[in-house]
Parts: sequence; C-alpha cells; structure tokens
Amino acid sequence: MDNSVDQQAILDLCELWNINEDDDLVAWSQYSQPTVPIQHTSFRPKSVFNPTQSKGPFLTTFYEVVYKDLLDYLQETYRLLSDTKTYEKLKTDPLAKFIEESKTPVTLALGQGILTKLEASFFLKPFFQVPYLYHLPKIHKDPNKPPGRPIVASMNSITTSYSLYIDQFLQPLAQSLPSYINDGTHLIDLLHPYRWESSYLWVSLDVCLLYTSIPHEIGLQAISYYLHSNPLLNPSQI
Repeated sequence: MDNSVDQQAILDLCELWNINEDDDLVAWSQYSQPTVPIQHTSFRPKSVFNPTQSKGPFLTTFYEVVYKDLLDYLQETYRLLSDTKTYEKLKTDPLAKFIEESKTPVTLALGQGILTKLEASFFLKPFFQVPYLYHLPKIHKDPNKPPGRPIVASMNSITTSYSLYIDQFLQPLAQSLPSYINDGTHLIDLLHPYRWESSYLWVSLDVCLLYTSIPHEIGLQAISYYLHSNPLLNPSQI
C-alpha cells in the first residue's frame, strides 16, 4: 500500500468517524449500529487519530479491513444507481408532494366508508422517515468483488402504512398460488412425498435484479386480477 496516496483519504474518513488509534479493533466490532454500511465490518469508532503519525500495523489493518471494504461498497453502490432505467436522480425532495397526493385517495375512501376514521389516521401520519438505499453483497456469485443486492429501507416512511394495509389482502392470495414457496424448509416439505428418479434434473435460475426487473404495470395488472377474483372484496375497495 502506498501510504502517500491513501493517508489523506483515510485521515478524512477517520475524522468523519471520530476514530482513536488506541481503541481496540475487537472492541470496535462489538458496536451494534455501524456509522456506514460495510461488507465485513461494523465499526463505530469514537475519537480522532492521525494516520500519518501511526506506527506499526494499525494503518495497514485499517486500510485492509475498513477502508478498502468501504471503497468497494461505495463503488458498487454507484454502479447500481447508474442504472437510469431503474433509478432517477431527483432535483428536489418529493416528500411534501407525495404527502399531499396521498390525502386524496384516503379522503375518498373515508367518505365511501371503505376506511374508518382510525384507518384513515393510520395513513395520514404527521411525521415520516426518509427511506435510504443500501445493498447486500452476493458473495456466492463473486467472493472477491461481489455484486450488490439493492434494498430500500423504508420503515416508517410515507408508504409504510399503505404496505402494511395492502399486505393483509395480498398475503392470503400469494399463499394460495400453486407456485408459492415460503422458504427452504417449506420447499423440503413439498418435495418430501416425491421419490427422486435418475431421469429427474435440478434446474436453477439466476435472475439479475429480480424485483427491479418486474415492470410495474404488469405487476399491478397481476395484483388487480387476483384482487378482483376475491369474492370477499367490494369492487370499490380495489
């Protein structure tokens, strides 16, 4: 590692994280909530040190364990977000606009008796958290430079209430489909009655960016079809 090239960048990162050279690396890893997402480590250091004055293997350890992982993580994040077919760079924060737009269907549903006042208040909360994107490395695909699985953490966001409400109707429909598999244990239970024959083949599919590959319009059409097939739902509810 060329310290003359990397030291300033590492120093900036350490100042941002408030790291102290005397802190124990093992103790750092016990912090439950990392300051930023990292592939293999979860450090939340607390005071400042100067890498240019560091002696011994600490700087090398910090570079290999923390800084290098962080650079790889950020590089993969930028690669994912560069997909302009899936992601759009926003010029302004659209939260206020979304809040106003969400009031219209809730008010209409309340007036038609589809929602109760309690349910309407559940949707029209006065405070929301801004969702953020992170990704999980798919180390089974490439252990050295794993691609990321993008996830939007949206708990307590403006869409959380709607998701929880709609999920009550979609879960029973999803579980009634012949193709529904809950998890690996469920798959084993389904296969248990069958006897394996030499003529059988195992076939697996590796789908790249599964959820972002599903067109929204087609997904909505599928949901609408199965909701309308539910005799317990009033058509005005859908």
